[in-house]
Amino acid sequence: MAPAAPPEFVEVRCAGCGETLEVEPALTEFACPDCGTQQALPPELMPPPPPRPRRALPIPGRGPAAAAPVPVPVPAPAPARMPCGACAALLSVPAGLAGFACPLCSV
Repeated sequence: MAPAAPPEFVEVRCAGCGETLEVEPALTEFACPDCGTQQALPPELMPPPPPRPRRALPIPGRGPAAAAPVPVPVPAPAPARMPCGACAALLSVPAGLAGFACPLCSV
């Protein structure tokens, strides 16, 4: 038996004019189309997201995936912080950048 479909909309009352509004599931900030009142709902008033099926994991060292190498993420180098030679402002410079102009004094 398939699980029940989540509701398409949640009905709430506008805090400004009292009109009934249809709010999409998981939307917590919205504005009333009639009076323009911006509103926010706490997430606990919204319906929970539909359950996701759990994906099985392969056993390490077995099966065809065992021969495939696992890619290792390479972190991006952190930007260097250095003072501008003209105005002494502290600048954040991307690693490997050879030349640049100071955004404050344009030198």
